[in-house]
Amino acid sequence: MKTALITVDFINDIVHADGRLASAAEVVAGRQVIAKVNAMAARFRSAGQAVVHVGLALDPDPSDGIKRSPLFQRVIAAGACLDGTWGAEFHSDLEIESTDLRIRKTRVSAFTGNDLAGQLRSLGVDSVTLAGVSTEMAVVSTGRQAHDLDFELVIAGDCCASADAAQHRAALDLMRRVARIVE
Repeated sequence: MKTALITVDFINDIVHADGRLASAAEVVAGRQVIAKVNAMAARFRSAGQAVVHVGLALDPDPSDGIKRSPLFQRVIAAGACLDGTWGAEFHSDLEIESTDLRIRKTRVSAFTGNDLAGQLRSLGVDSVTLAGVSTEMAVVSTGRQAHDLDFELVIAGDCCASADAAQHRAALDLMRRVARIVE
């Protein structure tokens, strides 16, 4: 079985204190989530497993479809996560190696708006471990889609974060139906 670590939305606008949507930034910093993700990524690389970093990067001129989403209406109004801007770049503390894949996503799930599933399949990956922000949005959405795409699913709970601790716990509890949760 080949596994890939997928990190989701460790981008400046979401996890940097100066980000435009940084409600979880304090939790990420306080719980040292990025350091934990870096340690996990190093273990994956040492074991010859894939590491994939996926970040939200919206077109500066969004489609009508995305404009209908209440979530993305707020993102657009904040001028956040726009492709080609500092906000859509990965946080500088996230250790990205030249062998890691970097993938842009255009919706909540890491599998939407790109060929992540195809790239994982081409690497022979049949199991994914998720780490990301926010737990109740991007991690849950990505996890459900990974499950539906027939990937075995593990969620690294201590490598996920949310601005709301209760929602973080509830999301992990919900995902136990389709994933193995590790801390």
